[in-house]
Amino acid sequence: MEPEVSKISSMFSCSCPRCRKGKMFKHSMFHPTKFYVPQDDCAHCGLHYEVEPGLFWGAMYVSYSFAVATIVSIWLFMNFILGVQNLAYYIFIICSALVLSAPASFRYSRMFMLYWFSGIEYQPNYQHTK
Repeated sequence: MEPEVSKISSMFSCSCPRCRKGKMFKHSMFHPTKFYVPQDDCAHCGLHYEVEPGLFWGAMYVSYSFAVATIVSIWLFMNFILGVQNLAYYIFIICSALVLSAPASFRYSRMFMLYWFSGIEYQPNYQHTK
């Protein structure tokens, strides 16, 4: 018997929320041009990932909250820890961080929507019938 995979760890590994074995994306997050290409269905259990039309529209709001958290964290660090007061430094560092974190923000905002708002329950013994 396989050990149960936690919801958080399977969400961060971009695994299927129903079986927690299939991968949601076709390519690595570090692929420069195809990091956003999703699978349509889970290869292991057959779950169609877009369980309702517009589910991933909500991911834009989650991604926006990730961006705000990034901006505030960088500002707090630069202002109170490093003591930086130059606006040009803030703009450069924050814009660079947002561009570099875009693939992760895209993926994890979609995974957050799929795991927390889609209503899909974990079924470790689900049998896919074709």
